[in-house]
Amino acid sequence: MSRSPHCTHRVAVQLWEHCGDWASRYAATLLADPSLLTRRQMASWVHDIRDERLCLTVGRLFSRSRHAYALCSPWCMSCGYVRLTGLAMLEHLARGDRDSCDCMFVPYLSILRHLLEEDGAEVCDEVARVLVAFASRGPGLAERVRRFCTDLAPPDGTVSHPISFRLAALVGPALEGVGKF
Repeated sequence: MSRSPHCTHRVAVQLWEHCGDWASRYAATLLADPSLLTRRQMASWVHDIRDERLCLTVGRLFSRSRHAYALCSPWCMSCGYVRLTGLAMLEHLARGDRDSCDCMFVPYLSILRHLLEEDGAEVCDEVARVLVAFASRGPGLAERVRRFCTDLAPPDGTVSHPISFRLAALVGPALEGVGKF
């Protein structure tokens, strides 16, 4: 017996709104239909998150919504779980939205730079995942990621800053063959 997407989506909304525990909310992200998500629903869900694991699954779900690009920037610039969800959403957009031009992702590099300058150690791993996803899109964006990472290093070329070192370790393998890093 198959159910309509609307019925399944309603079940997901009920799970999210009325259960509140991690497992129910995780199940809701698996059942929800991204084409039926409203901006209000997405904003409500992202502000309900109280667990880092949910940021990843909610980010994956939201990246398939028609509202993803509009909400991604402000959420990435937010704080806490909202920011982590925005970064997860950006990572999944870069990996999954192959119909978008790479130029759609270039403006996000300034947001990522700002995050590293403001909260480096706190967001380094999440930013690195986004940068690896950007680099995987193709050589043009990979070259921009390489320059982004190189610009974070001190002028003498050493990788002495902990953030630069961590990014080099996480992003470096994705940039092999894209110039010196």
